[in-house]
Amino acid sequence: MLGLAIVLFTLPAFAGSSGFWYQGIFTKKVPTVEKRFGKRIRDSFRWMEDRRDPAVDAWVAQQKELTAQTLSKPVADFTQSIPAAKARRKIQVLGSASVTPPPPAGPSPLDHPEYEIQYQDVPEVGTGYGALSRILIQDLKTKAVKDILTGFEMIPIRWLSKDVLALVDYEDARTGGSSGRMRIKAHTLGSNPADDRILYNPPTGTWTEVFSWNGKDYVFDMNLTDARPSYGLKTFQIDLQTGTISNPQDLGWSRTPLGYYEGSGNDAYAYFVNFQGHNYGSIEELNLVTQKRVTLFSPTPVGPQEFGMNFLDIRRLGGGRYLVAGQEDTVGFLAVLENGKLQRIPGIAPGTIRILDVSPTEATFLVHSNSGVVEKIFVDLNQKTVRVFERSEPAVKFVTRKIHYQSSLGRPAAIWITHREDVTLSAKTPMIFYGYGAFSGTLLPAADMKNNSAWLEKGGAFAAVTVPGDYTYGIRWKTDARVAGRVHSFDSLALAVKEVIRLGYTSSAKVGLLGASAGGLLVAGAMQRHPELFRAVVSMAGALDMLNCTEPSTGWELGSPCEKSDFRGLYKIAPYHQMKKGNYPAFMAVLGDSDGVVRPFVSYKFVARLQSLQQDASRPVLLHVKKYGGHSDTSGSPQEVLKYMATVYGFFAKELGL
Repeated sequence: MLGLAIVLFTLPAFAGSSGFWYQGIFTKKVPTVEKRFGKRIRDSFRWMEDRRDPAVDAWVAQQKELTAQTLSKPVADFTQSIPAAKARRKIQVLGSASVTPPPPAGPSPLDHPEYEIQYQDVPEVGTGYGALSRILIQDLKTKAVKDILTGFEMIPIRWLSKDVLALVDYEDARTGGSSGRMRIKAHTLGSNPADDRILYNPPTGTWTEVFSWNGKDYVFDMNLTDARPSYGLKTFQIDLQTGTISNPQDLGWSRTPLGYYEGSGNDAYAYFVNFQGHNYGSIEELNLVTQKRVTLFSPTPVGPQEFGMNFLDIRRLGGGRYLVAGQEDTVGFLAVLENGKLQRIPGIAPGTIRILDVSPTEATFLVHSNSGVVEKIFVDLNQKTVRVFERSEPAVKFVTRKIHYQSSLGRPAAIWITHREDVTLSAKTPMIFYGYGAFSGTLLPAADMKNNSAWLEKGGAFAAVTVPGDYTYGIRWKTDARVAGRVHSFDSLALAVKEVIRLGYTSSAKVGLLGASAGGLLVAGAMQRHPELFRAVVSMAGALDMLNCTEPSTGWELGSPCEKSDFRGLYKIAPYHQMKKGNYPAFMAVLGDSDGVVRPFVSYKFVARLQSLQQDASRPVLLHVKKYGGHSDTSGSPQEVLKYMATVYGFFAKELGL
């Protein structure tokens, strides 16, 4: 931590100095002051960072009980209606389609003459991101279990010998208080996993993938915690017998991974989007064998460091042709890329596109439309014709409209509003606004976003808002919203809400905000700066403590509070520290108790502080904790996931009057 001087001093603890105003629950304060870069950071709830303190568990138990009592009726309602809405979906099979991909180069590295590998999920046990994985190695003939391996994101790579398996596994963040790492190791069947031989141990916060092709293994490393302005990317070849690394390529901080590794003959390829230099926004192909890198496509800029499209997936067709999926102003497209030009496939409804299977002349893909319809489509890549062969749609028809608002950065940005067809939007319409605005993602409105079909069926509306901080409109759209510039994300969300209100589609008394992870920070920041504009706010696993040096969610992307250059900007805008006594919207933090990406105490502290500052006794501040849940809202057992989402929508239903 360069140039960092921290002085901590703690005053004697005392309880109930500022009472939790709701139903007599009090949260103790332990006034603590940290001196950093000449500033005093006051935090009376830092004691909650000690997960071993039984007082934290007691406080969480009280909060969970309070939430359960407050929301019992609406949660019970959505516990029934969320699965019912999914069960009522209509599925039509309109034909058949099959695509034969090119044959693999040789046998699978996981083929074994005596053993087979089976994969299972154990959702009742949580890890940093989600459910625990279980791998069973069985005898092919007798089905006798030879070994059982458990871990998160545990991916077998190849057999190194008869009884030695090379695999990637995730070092759970809870073991080291970091955001974890993906390691490569060799495991001997029947041995203690603690004795596994580590073949590659990357830095903390690194996501590792291994691509095997033609008897060789290629490693792709992505640094997730210090993305400046994209991910730190490295590739190299590895000998899994010895752990020897060769042909390393450091792609730096200016590229984002695109699609998958591809193999063709003796060669293997990786694909990236470049966010630097004269080829800004271009698609690049790297030959992992020859190390040759070429630019496949360069979009036409629409402004300084701006472009009109963003790429999400690419597949190699052969003969210098590629299939590309992307989005332009949040509308998905599919195109054939050849000789540096995109030839778009016509006849595709607006939505998010995911490529399924590909051959040189044919492909299948999914389209998740913004109105809840999901279609599987076959495309003839020579004729550029499409045919829907399977369609799934809600039992109730939804409609969607796209509008634009003027962001705080001065450029128009998209809002997608979805509602039931027979609902006329008005000032009385309960509407949830969802946003993210961070990392390499772009907002892709899709079917049943965050399980919202039940909400829409009941007459509510859902607005997906594009805010600064991601790559939707280019690198400036991202970097101008970094550190102190994060206020552009906060303020743009508020401007989007104001525009929808101006159009008469809702009103402040009917507005809810929903954000997850970095989106949780987004909605908290918007609430802190514009509390009068919203009625209810939910942060899902929100990165809410921007000044905490030990929190894995901080870093270049959201700002580095331990670096002097970032600290002063973060200090001015951090919602947790900038909140003062006043009238705030109703607020609820929801999270998983095993989250290792944004640790649970971040939400605990935010709830405790906001409870001590909230002056409007009609607007509660609540907490819901998912048992064995990780960072993802889909992690955990099916029962806990359902309860989690039912609590979110039950809260909005109660506060917005659905």
